[in-house]
Amino acid sequence: MNQHSLNGNGQEQKPEKKKRDRSNRNTGNPNGRPKIVLDWEKIDKCLFIQCTLVEVAYVIGVSVDTLENRTKEEKGMAFSEYRELKSAGGKMSLRRSQWEHAAGYPAEYNSKGKVLRTEQKANTGMLIWLGKQYLEQKEPFVLTGKGGAPLFPSIQIKRDPFEELAEMLAKNKMVLTPQTSGNNGTGS
Repeated sequence: MNQHSLNGNGQEQKPEKKKRDRSNRNTGNPNGRPKIVLDWEKIDKCLFIQCTLVEVAYVIGVSVDTLENRTKEEKGMAFSEYRELKSAGGKMSLRRSQWEHAAGYPAEYNSKGKVLRTEQKANTGMLIWLGKQYLEQKEPFVLTGKGGAPLFPSIQIKRDPFEELAEMLAKNKMVLTPQTSGNNGTGS
């Protein structure tokens, strides 16, 4: 006889299937795959250094859809909102570092005289860049002629040249009108 046995009526009886123990699975669906546990600490570190959604998904080994859905489930917000919150710390850290490098800072020592941080001289390039970004400082704009000689030696344009032109025209009560096709300025 094979693996099957006979029941009380003389009919063949199939053995019971063994049920799998799914009690240790982390899933809402007992027949589905287990949920991947997301490493939120690693995700936060990626966002701190301004990683994109695609980059974060790649680093933690899930699809973009999974990351978006799980952020909604576990954090109660869209991934874009979560990214905005967590990337702010990285932006502040970068800004702090830029300011320190721009202005420089003295060396720091602990109570035993051990160097904690070496002196940083001011970085002129960073100071100029920060001035342009936050203080609206600009390079003077000078029109030059042949050999680099100033075209108009007494004029330095420090703002939009079109604004200056508009002011000059208004001051002299002049108006610029666009030339229409067929009109060559001769009046005929």
